[in-house]
Order: sequence, then structure tokens, then C-alpha cells
Amino acid sequence: MGFIRETLCKGNIAMVKKVFEADLFPLICKFSTATQYKDLMLEITWILTNITSSEDKEVINYILQEKFGVMAYLSEMIQHEDEKLKEHAIWCFANLMEGNTERIKQILETSLFETLSSICLTDKVRLGIVRTAAWALSNLMRYSEKTKEFISDSIEMLSTMLFIADKEVAADTTHGFKYLLEIEEKTDELQRFKLDTIAEVSVISKLLE
Repeated sequence: MGFIRETLCKGNIAMVKKVFEADLFPLICKFSTATQYKDLMLEITWILTNITSSEDKEVINYILQEKFGVMAYLSEMIQHEDEKLKEHAIWCFANLMEGNTERIKQILETSLFETLSSICLTDKVRLGIVRTAAWALSNLMRYSEKTKEFISDSIEMLSTMLFIADKEVAADTTHGFKYLLEIEEKTDELQRFKLDTIAEVSVISKLLE
């Protein structure tokens, strides 16, 4: 598994397609059921992260076929007690969300939002996973079917992360606010609620720094 993961490093499309042509992906997915082996799960999740970083629609559509169970697997891994494994599962979801509203909607049916909340509202996790969570949260802000609860919880998380003393977290959080503001909500009431909530958390001056 380690060899495959290294081969697919940085989303090399040519190598990804060779793995598919060799019919290795179904085998990888079969191994993913052995969830008692943490190191194996990390390798598999890392492989998925490398594949999804390719941003190739054909590749993404292939791995997300229901028969492979990738979404269900990632849903389980974001709840794993191992932080590194959880981080790669979040990273993979973040890759899948970029610029795809329908996929964001599907991912929101998992516990990702709650997982991100638990990460950003605690100081007992590694900086690495906080950075990944900030990026994933930023991509979630492109979702166009928000509810009041989603907006309120998102702004609370973004405003908390904005004050973390790390340039990468601050950059992704700022992008999150940018995406949040760019999207016109489906009703005027929701749009006003969003703007009022942002004003209430007093982050404008920080965003302008």
C-alpha cells in the first residue's frame, strides 16, 4: 500500500489511471473493510487523498461509484480516534468538495461538519489537523443551500479560527469568509441573517488586517 501511495503522490493523473487500468482500486477498497488495522487504514486514506487531489472529473466519478463505498469509508474515518487518520479523511473530503455544490450536499450528510466543529473549538489537537479543518471549512462555505443554523455555526467556527496565530489557518479562514460573503443566500432573510451574524462577531477589523 505504501508503494501505491507514494506512486500516486501529488495526484499524478497518469499514474492514477495506471492503477485503475491494473484493476488495483477495487482491491484497495476491499482492504478498506479491515478497519481494525490502523496503519493500513492510514495508507488507504492517504491513497484516496492523493487520488482526489488530481481534480480530474473522470477519476473522481470513477472512485465515487457506490460499489466502492468510498464515501461511507471516509465517513467512518473522520470519526476515528487517530488524529492523523482523521486528518487525511478530512483532507480527502476537502478535495472532493472544491467547487462542487452537489458533492458538498452529499458530504454534509456525513458527520464532517460536527467533526470540524469539535476540532476548531478545542485547543487539544495538533496544528496540522487544524489547518486541514480550516481548509475544509473554507470549501464548505461555497455551499448555496445554507440554513440559519449552518450559517450561525459556520461563522462561529470561522471567527474562532481567524484568531489562531498561524498564517495558513488565517489564510484559509479568510477565504472561508470570502466564499461565505460571495454566495447569495436563497432568501433575503437568510442573506440579512448572515450579514448581521458576521457583524455581531466583530471580525471585520481582523479580516482587513
